Amino acid sequence: MNEQAVLIIDDEPLIRRAMADYLEECGYRTVTAADGEQGLALARAQRFDIVLVDLRMPRLDGLTVISVLHDEQPDLPIVVVSGTGVLKDAIEAMRQGAWDYISKPVQDIDEVVVVIQQALDIARLREDRDRYQRQLETLNRSLEAEVSRQTQDLWTQNRELAALNRVSYAISAPLDMETMLDRAIDAAVAALDADGGVVRLFDASNRLSIKASR
Repeated sequence: MNEQAVLIIDDEPLIRRAMADYLEECGYRTVTAADGEQGLALARAQRFDIVLVDLRMPRLDGLTVISVLHDEQPDLPIVVVSGTGVLKDAIEAMRQGAWDYISKPVQDIDEVVVVIQQALDIARLREDRDRYQRQLETLNRSLEAEVSRQTQDLWTQNRELAALNRVSYAISAPLDMETMLDRAIDAAVAALDADGGVVRLFDASNRLSIKASR
């Protein structure tokens, strides 16, 4: 096992110690707290993979601990280990954010390990799902940007081809020189988004003269 960190919050010293000793034998790293207030402070100060919490404790009860931790660390697995034996307490604990519920006295300590591992497996699957979702969203944004860029390129190319076709038509059409130059300059101005244009040609005296303008 990879020494996953378990926070045990229980006001009964014997249960707290016995559970910590057994989990450490199973390869977990444990930290213990004697009441809800101390447990909440530890959960805020250190990183834990899972929290085991009793419900009936001094200073700060387990339901409050569950509620606060669920708000602050919604992905943190929380398992209730409590001797209240009251169904409504279990339901309320799950409603506040607990992932599972084990009744005390624990008849089989291996049950705790099974529940812990199940919760950790679910947490890992959720983490993988969220990571894949983020990767998918990033890929989708990249694809959308690439499609937009290629669409813009195609639009620009089509626009340029259309302008070239207009210029070609204007030049090749059987028209007089003045009309041909007028059409050619109109097409060129449109193709280049220019404010205007001038066509200069050599005259009979071999001098440049303006033949068309816009």
